[in-house]
Amino acid sequence: MKIGVLSVRFNFLAMNDWKLMLNLQLSKIKNMNTKYTALFLFLLLSVFCFSQNMKEGFTYLETGKYPQAETFFKTILKEYPNNKTARLCYGRAIGLNGNSAEAKNIFSSLVEDYPNDFEVKLNYGESLLSLIHI
Repeated sequence: MKIGVLSVRFNFLAMNDWKLMLNLQLSKIKNMNTKYTALFLFLLLSVFCFSQNMKEGFTYLETGKYPQAETFFKTILKEYPNNKTARLCYGRAIGLNGNSAEAKNIFSSLVEDYPNDFEVKLNYGESLLSLIHI
């Protein structure tokens, strides 16, 4: 009979240990979720802030302020040299600002990096057309 009492008591302790372990695991998951949520929010905010900065340059391009657009995107590329959008806009600004040969070089580099990108190919084609003197 003592064996039965011991096994019941052991099962009761094991069940309490299981509950304790479950609570510990749940608190770890909550902490991880908090960390991942904070990381996600930080990354989202960073992307949002960066995209806000690019709007200024887009406005320069759209309103024909090509020297300002060139300067703006050149500055962006110093910090983010592989940003495809900034490279495209910089190439467009340079080309529209009268330096077609340099724009062609930028778009050639983009075609090498993104051979299947339609927008890159389109801008490359436009840069070639701007080199033709009629």
